[in-house]
Amino acid sequence: DRQGKPVLVNPFTVPIGGNALAIMNLEARIPLTRNLQVIPFYDGGNVFARTRDIFGNIAGLDRNAQADWTHTVGFGFGIGTPFGPLGVDFGYLLNPPRFNVPQIGAPEAIISPPRARFHIRFGRSF
Repeated sequence: DRQGKPVLVNPFTVPIGGNALAIMNLEARIPLTRNLQVIPFYDGGNVFARTRDIFGNIAGLDRNAQADWTHTVGFGFGIGTPFGPLGVDFGYLLNPPRFNVPQIGAPEAIISPPRARFHIRFGRSF
């Protein structure tokens, strides 16, 4: 909130945004043929509550309210078509965030997004 206190989302707290954003994208487009490219990539970053949180989490803050820098590596293929570029990408999240979910009468559960993702894209990413 405006006073700097964590805002709880019922039934558990998860990061829903912040006032700081850090993003890093790196990719190499390597042509295999005139119409086919292989594209290795790295994506990193996250949304943080405050700018100073980008450089490390603040001790004592609820774990669900903290954000860590995430790292994703992967590769894709780009295909030139008469309708524009088409691509298929596979990304692997190296350090998925973990969120504690309180359970009534039981230990907390932990949820985390999946590590692997496939994406189909139309057009260029950058």
